[in-house]
Amino acid sequence: MRASPSGPGAASPTLTAPRRPGAAVLALAFATSLASTACASGAAPSQAVGAVPDPDWELSTLDGEILSLRSFRGTPVFVNLWATWCPPCVEEMASIQRLVEQLGPDSPVRFALVTPEEAAPVQAFLDRNGLALPVYLEGTLVPESMDVEALPTTVILDGDGRVVLHYRGAAAWDRPEMVEYLRTLSGTP
Repeated sequence: MRASPSGPGAASPTLTAPRRPGAAVLALAFATSLASTACASGAAPSQAVGAVPDPDWELSTLDGEILSLRSFRGTPVFVNLWATWCPPCVEEMASIQRLVEQLGPDSPVRFALVTPEEAAPVQAFLDRNGLALPVYLEGTLVPESMDVEALPTTVILDGDGRVVLHYRGAAAWDRPEMVEYLRTLSGTP
């Protein structure tokens, strides 16, 4: 199944605005931007928005270091669930790389690109494609509250660990609206 904003199976983004002035307008602009490129699929909005995924969800770095979702608390987190064998996942990787670069090294927004695969093929994929992204392996199963039914799925958590954006399918994550949304969510200019 190919899930992308312009193909069958795509779902509209579901998000809530961060609790900052002007954030509701930015959230709406970003949602409208993604939705305008999405094909109406008839899918119901995700029940994940507003949920708080299990903070004890374990992730592993490619080097084997174990950490939990709890270690990201206090800052927004862009979680992308993907796999190297998933064409729409691979398609959106370059835009995620550009988003990371646009936010800059001092951004408080954390990124966690999570895959169910083994470290060696994932590292080979990153090297082959010239990607320098914070990739993690699933240490434990993805929390049900993240509502992952297909890959790729992107979930953005606010600093309190609540889901504020849930999107199934590939997207151009480096759009100006997303950069501004994440900056507003993190309270940075």
